[in-house]
Amino acid sequence: MDKTSSIFYTIYKNNELKGYILGSLHMLLNPEDYEIKKEDLAPYFYKCKTFIFEVDTQRLYTQLPFGIERVAYELLESKQDKSIVYLESLAFQRAMLGMRIFFGESIIQLPWHSYNLLKKYAKPIIFANKFCSFFARLYNTAYNMFFSQKHSLAVHEFQKEQQQISIKFFKEYQQEKFTELSHEDKVSLCIEERHDDWIEILRDNTDIQGPIFITVGVAHLPGEKGLIKLLEQEGYELTPQTLHLNNREKQSTKKI
Repeated sequence: MDKTSSIFYTIYKNNELKGYILGSLHMLLNPEDYEIKKEDLAPYFYKCKTFIFEVDTQRLYTQLPFGIERVAYELLESKQDKSIVYLESLAFQRAMLGMRIFFGESIIQLPWHSYNLLKKYAKPIIFANKFCSFFARLYNTAYNMFFSQKHSLAVHEFQKEQQQISIKFFKEYQQEKFTELSHEDKVSLCIEERHDDWIEILRDNTDIQGPIFITVGVAHLPGEKGLIKLLEQEGYELTPQTLHLNNREKQSTKKI
């Protein structure tokens, strides 16, 4: 299996099991696949004491699509002895996701797009993003009136491209592999800037008891500055493996 593109890894240090890391993706599984993924993840979950997520969506997990992330939260419901760690605030992610806005025929990045600003001023930035979105709607309505629906056509083309990209990602994810995002998307989502802070939390948090189970967006795993490489630089050994019981490679489960 390609070491750089797997979505699920066991984590070892000095031949001792430290836990697991899973890349999640907001996607809809059919009921049968959902139950299979829950069955496959359960043995790993029940071995762990600390569960680490990007943000606190536990209270809202029933609103998530029937996918991997929801499986993780559902398994937590039946886990008595557990502690949960969140790597960043939900406000930060909401602020970050509102940073790109269509004006006319182009998408612009709002000028306060800065990782440090997002960390410090997430809630004011959410308000600023909403204000800009409201202004953009007025601008785009006028733009369509004067330029023959060019804004609507640009949005339509963009949505078609994004749908094709999403379909590609979903297909790859179902095959339990994932390639890096484009440079533009990584910059827009502050992918790499966030990892140093996450590693600091994992390194310095004395309250984290192992084994641990880390669930983060799958886009955070691959790449030279992805979490897999960073964890290896911290002295961990990561072994990729599949989730499906029927296809799981024997060599990847020997140490479990």
